[in-house]
Amino acid sequence: EDAVAALQPLSARPLSEYAVEAVVWLWHRFLPVGAITLFDGNPGEGKSTVVGALVARLTLGSEWPDGTPITAPGTVVYVTKEDDPRTQVRPRIEAAGGDPARIRFVDADLLFPRDLPRFHELLTDIRPALVVMDPLMSYLEGKVRAISDNEVRSALMTPLAEVAREMSCGLLVVRHFNKGTGQSALNRGAGSLGGLAGSARMVLSLTTHPGEPEARVF
Repeated sequence: EDAVAALQPLSARPLSEYAVEAVVWLWHRFLPVGAITLFDGNPGEGKSTVVGALVARLTLGSEWPDGTPITAPGTVVYVTKEDDPRTQVRPRIEAAGGDPARIRFVDADLLFPRDLPRFHELLTDIRPALVVMDPLMSYLEGKVRAISDNEVRSALMTPLAEVAREMSCGLLVVRHFNKGTGQSALNRGAGSLGGLAGSARMVLSLTTHPGEPEARVF
């Protein structure tokens, strides 16, 4: 297939032929529709709690933390290898006041790119408003090098972004920080910088407030 593509002549259309499209937001300026949002932070700092609170608000159709209204309750597909649905995920959602009936929990051991067709089929049936994947690196096949921009883009980020666009849903992907504490927030996420952060539409970070140990900065 690659060899055939290499033989095809290249084309270049005038930019004026591309219709301008505004970015559609699930949560304005935080969660874009049809694109990937990375959510970074250290283990144990509350990423899953924040995600649970956001998911709960979406299932109710209430409002986002900044007061932006949610137009209608949405269905969420929740994929995680770290939290148990019985003792962690459902209690967390219900503690935040959410509706667990609007959440579809995926308990299969997904790996990408191997399981992309099955994942696509599942989302086609459900048509969620938001997909949560936690944590990102758990879903890479072993043969894919997480530090390789090209391999991470082709195996994971580009296919997932295409699925998000096709389904018109938000895709919130949780990622752990690396150990480089002296780096900028954008460089703290584990794995390839260009392949992951460079492929995402939005990158969010959660960390402990330097002056208030019980508070978090988002």
